[in-house]
Amino acid sequence: MKLSVILACALSCGCIALELCNNEASLQLKRRRKRALTFPKGSAFVMTMSMVKSIQLRVPANWNLDIEFDVIWPLPVGLSALPRKPTTTTTTRRPAPVRWRPVDVYWEPHRRHRRELYANFELALDSQGIPGKRCIMHAICEAKLVLNPPGLSLVEDVLRVIFSYPASLNATSDHYDRAYHHRSDCDSTYPCPFSLLHLLLNYNNGGDE
Repeated sequence: MKLSVILACALSCGCIALELCNNEASLQLKRRRKRALTFPKGSAFVMTMSMVKSIQLRVPANWNLDIEFDVIWPLPVGLSALPRKPTTTTTTRRPAPVRWRPVDVYWEPHRRHRRELYANFELALDSQGIPGKRCIMHAICEAKLVLNPPGLSLVEDVLRVIFSYPASLNATSDHYDRAYHHRSDCDSTYPCPFSLLHLLLNYNNGGDE
């Protein structure tokens, strides 16, 4: 009888000790590798800045100029896109002095993008019964004559970028080139019912329009 009681007490104490050991083991924190958040292919972070400027005209009324800038950062799609800690140390040296040399043409003006943008403007003006191509070419022609020098106005700087048509060494000349380099009377060469630049900049020629 005494032997059975002692054996039962020993078994119960052993079970309690084993349970306590298991609980202590579960409270220990295990180390794990660093984790990274990835996104589906093609994901990007977009920051948009919008600026609205009212156009002070009697007819049509309640017109606003809306200018938006989108800055896009592509997001990593895998671990290979994440920056790694350099394995070797690099030493920086003082660069050699740069001497004059002809600069190679490593960029191409966005002429095709401008033509697509002009085509959209022309369709929008044509839908309102306004000769779109002539008005756009009129704006390109007078861009260098109407706009102030760079740095004085953000709106004018944006309009200068839109309506400037830089030359290209590899592309052939087109009608937008002729309008951009035209220096005579833009009103007679490209007749338009109104000036787009004057409209956007709230310029009034001799009174209210």
